[in-house]
Amino acid sequence: MPPLTYTTTLDRQLVHRWSVAEVFVTDLHHDGPAAVTAAAQWPRHHPYFDAGDDRYCLLVAAETFRQVVLAALHATGLAESADQFVMKRMGFEWVGEAPAVGDRPLDLQVSLCMTPAGRAGRHDLRVTIADGERDLLRGTGVVIVLAPPVYAHLRQGRTEPGVRVDSLASIPCEAISRTRPQDVVLVGPPSGPWDLRVDTTHPTLFDHPCDHVPGMLLFEAARQAAILTTGTRAVVSMAADFGAFMEVDAPTRVCAETEEGSLVVTVSQGGTVGARVEVTVAP
Repeated sequence: MPPLTYTTTLDRQLVHRWSVAEVFVTDLHHDGPAAVTAAAQWPRHHPYFDAGDDRYCLLVAAETFRQVVLAALHATGLAESADQFVMKRMGFEWVGEAPAVGDRPLDLQVSLCMTPAGRAGRHDLRVTIADGERDLLRGTGVVIVLAPPVYAHLRQGRTEPGVRVDSLASIPCEAISRTRPQDVVLVGPPSGPWDLRVDTTHPTLFDHPCDHVPGMLLFEAARQAAILTTGTRAVVSMAADFGAFMEVDAPTRVCAETEEGSLVVTVSQGGTVGARVEVTVAP
């Protein structure tokens, strides 16, 4: 097998991104019918994935996980170009400390195993991200590949991109480990509960038009809620179950509470929970 390369990014369409600047995956090799090894690179600075300190943000790792899964499904022939993807579960955690930002971009090796899980198109996921010296992140998940007619039926016809731009939030960006006010996705008192701020002009969270609230926005809401609830900025793991689509144009509630010793953030609309995210922060 040829060595992984880091000279160019993958075709942005393989990871469902419009902007080349938002693509972190640079190479991908087949290790078998449902296993791949990929190369990825994290920049020293990213306008959104910047926690304001000298460590990489957990969600840049989550986005890399997501991109490798999509690219692998296309590259292995498990998904057609027009297919839609529904992530039912996704969890990831740092192995040890979050990696430090150095004096050059961080070259990474990603190992992904996809195992058929029940009905056709459903796959269990297991991923490891390493930097050549040690494992940095491990993750698991469940993804479902849907043909366009099936997806349209599931969405009950709501497949047109939603449009909504909320006003700026009152919570300071520094309080939730972000560097720009536009990256605050919660509205309300610091102690919660909060309303979800949906800014469809955000260049990363809405890199392209979407007919529902993206999962990465729900993860970010959970991350910010955990920081505000615990007062600790170092989020080290997240595990989400996605139960329903969250509509872009509907009021969305974010709540954080402790369940059996774990911090759980729920995101809901009209009493229906769309995401339940268990979050762990550093002591």
